[in-house]
Amino acid sequence: MLETYMGLAAIVLLAGAWFIWWSRKTAAEIAADGGEEWVRLNTSDPDLVAGLDEARFQSIYRRVYFPRFPKYALAIGAAFVAALPLTLALLAAVAGGLEAIGMSADAQNIARSIPVEGSIAGVSRDEQETIALYYVQDVVKFYYYFGVIFSWLAIIFVAMRRFHKRRPGYLREEILAAKAEG
Repeated sequence: MLETYMGLAAIVLLAGAWFIWWSRKTAAEIAADGGEEWVRLNTSDPDLVAGLDEARFQSIYRRVYFPRFPKYALAIGAAFVAALPLTLALLAAVAGGLEAIGMSADAQNIARSIPVEGSIAGVSRDEQETIALYYVQDVVKFYYYFGVIFSWLAIIFVAMRRFHKRRPGYLREEILAAKAEG
């Protein structure tokens, strides 16, 4: 289990390194395009960019045109990996707490009451209880499975809510908003 988790962490770190390389390359391309757009707007629509210097325009241009989703996808992946042990620990604590106050089912008692007739010929009652216990344990694993899925959905919900709230407008809108701010 630890090897798998470390492998996932390594994948996230490699993706982070790739993202840094990609974002630098993309930022350089956007800066070049922003310089061309600055010259074009100074020529064709000088009233729009009046009061802005090129550095501030470049900042606005980058905010509008830099792809935001890869950063959020990487953050979601990192949050998945970071949340996995926390989620499993929380689920185990909840299960332990429920068991401590007597609100969880006793797997052995359930296993004794589950008939395993006809599934395997010639097994003793002890073997039937063991088979039923494995069945009950498999059912309990769904609790962890859906707990992890729920935590991942919560991470996606928070990330996508932030993604859409912080969406920049079009270049003209952002320039006008920046000029209005002063």
